[in-house]
Amino acid sequence: MLELVGAGNAIDLRIARLAAWIKCRDPADCGYATHTAIFREHIGWGDSWLRALVRLVECDLPAIQAAVCLGHIPLSAAVRAPGLVQPSQQASWLHAALEGGLAGLPRPRRWVRAPPAGRVRWAGLERSELSDVHQARDLARLVAGEPLSDPAADSFVLDCWRCRVDGARLIARARLDPPPPPLRTPPRWCGLPDPATPVLGPWVEPRDLPHALRLLEGAQVARGGRVVVLGQAFDEIASRALHHELGFGTLADLARDGLGVPVRQLERHRALARDLMALPPLAHAVDEGLDLARARLVASIADERSVDDWLTIARTTGVAELQRAVRLAGRAGSGALGVAVPDRYLRAIDLAERHLEDHAGLPSDAGGSSSPAPSGSAADGHGGGAPATDPGAPIQLFVSLNAAWVPPPIPRHERVHADLPTAARWFLRTVRVEPQRGFGKVKERDRYTCRNPECGRRTLRSQAHHIVFRSAGGTDDLANGITLCPVCHLRLVHTGRVTVTRMGDALVWRYPGRMVVAW
Repeated sequence: MLELVGAGNAIDLRIARLAAWIKCRDPADCGYATHTAIFREHIGWGDSWLRALVRLVECDLPAIQAAVCLGHIPLSAAVRAPGLVQPSQQASWLHAALEGGLAGLPRPRRWVRAPPAGRVRWAGLERSELSDVHQARDLARLVAGEPLSDPAADSFVLDCWRCRVDGARLIARARLDPPPPPLRTPPRWCGLPDPATPVLGPWVEPRDLPHALRLLEGAQVARGGRVVVLGQAFDEIASRALHHELGFGTLADLARDGLGVPVRQLERHRALARDLMALPPLAHAVDEGLDLARARLVASIADERSVDDWLTIARTTGVAELQRAVRLAGRAGSGALGVAVPDRYLRAIDLAERHLEDHAGLPSDAGGSSSPAPSGSAADGHGGGAPATDPGAPIQLFVSLNAAWVPPPIPRHERVHADLPTAARWFLRTVRVEPQRGFGKVKERDRYTCRNPECGRRTLRSQAHHIVFRSAGGTDDLANGITLCPVCHLRLVHTGRVTVTRMGDALVWRYPGRMVVAW
């Protein structure tokens, strides 16, 4: 297990180095709006762990980086150093890490929201009373320009209410363009080979962004196999209480002191390994290269009867769309509606394949040939076959359903902060978005949400786009419009990197090396 953990951490470090290199390149070259969209589709990790690893790669702490490469300190300890340790303090910090382990290291300070004055009160609301609360949450997400969770949206509304924020200023600030991102250069490494060399080979400087994504996918496949084996090994130890024979009182002691990883991480690997054992087709798909991000999503929703259908959906959807599909199926439940969700995706896949065969003369994108890869082939998933950004590979076919974008229904009951109903009513009265006119009503129809299936950002800075350009005879009819965020509109569509055309009731999005048919 120690060897598996070490190999997994080494691969994580290689992935972080590749992610840091990718952040120095323009994501639009491969048809992505942001680096986050790239990492979501090709890595699928939690944002916090990836950010911590990239900070370690980019920091000016060569001694700590070298200590990780030599195996003197675990990766979970090294990620605590950036932002906390100055270059002149590396020796003392390393001494503390070697002597006291993780327990002896200070944790980086994190900003924590101060609780409201007085005792926090909660109130139970009925569905009729929850309407204002959910409308305020929706407006808070729109004004913030971020997909805030319900607690974060509630805090945003309560803070605005307590401070009596000017609604007009809040709307004006939400419409401001953010500052341009800083120019980045590939980070300098400590000079030692990274520990993933025995597994992945020596570090190779990527030639371009597509090459970097191919290297990233190879590292992900190698990591996935080790995660499953590690989960199986931990399951064997936990089931037979073998940690006592290894000299550890608890499983947490084994994880922390023996392996240098959080026990929750091992528990997640164990749960995934059990899910794979319960669904042999899913385990076989992982062996063939299905990435773990998709495997986890399929395992969370599929059973023995539906696993084959969900694997077909996983191979013909992006990670973000698969997440939306799983949420949609989860809201529908296990009854007839829940069964209907995979059926709708399978019908959409069949329609997309047949329609694309009938419309083989559609304009192709700049990334490759106009013939789609057959659904269900190895090229459909990012983990197998030719990568999505290889210019010589056939275009990969994906689908997207509009139903998966619909907001969840308001629940019948909910327990919220006692001041939230009052704050929500004030927020809705004070923060008012002006109604759109003319062609701008497209944005209201689409709820200010970017309709790019690989984006989905919701912001007041969204723009209305003509599917058929006015210069090509397109009209201002709302049926000829979709909403796009400024990045997708100006840097992808209007530069020709991405094209969107209407095909019957569907929109066909073509990116370099892949296409999405949105129904």
